[in-house]
Amino acid sequence: QKNVCQREREKLRKKELAWKKEYQFNMNQLTIRIHALKEQNTNFVQQITSLKKDIEAGSELVIHLRKQSSLDKDESEYICDELNNEIMDLDNLIINTQVKLVKLQDTLDEMKPVFVDLEKQYADKQLYYEQEKKSNRREKR
Repeated sequence: QKNVCQREREKLRKKELAWKKEYQFNMNQLTIRIHALKEQNTNFVQQITSLKKDIEAGSELVIHLRKQSSLDKDESEYICDELNNEIMDLDNLIINTQVKLVKLQDTLDEMKPVFVDLEKQYADKQLYYEQEKKSNRREKR
């Protein structure tokens, strides 16, 4: 009877160790993935912030250049042509920056479900392992 109990205890101990190893591995993998996605998310947010600042700066520069274009008539023809070219370049830059911003926002929006899903998987695994832990404790008794 004692040997049977001892063997059962050993079997349970081996299962518990295997379970703990698998749990730790899965938790490490999820943690690594979450960290990587958070880092990527932070980079996207920084890029978006930078692009928004560029758009604001470009818009201010366009306003400034448009004010300059109202100089007196003698100078204005030459300056106007130059300023209009710069304005067009800046407008193109703003449009391109806005396109990049939209693309980055889309990428960020695409990453959100992945991140939310990973957090849900993490929570599900945590709940599963807690239940397994309780179940193993009951089996030991």
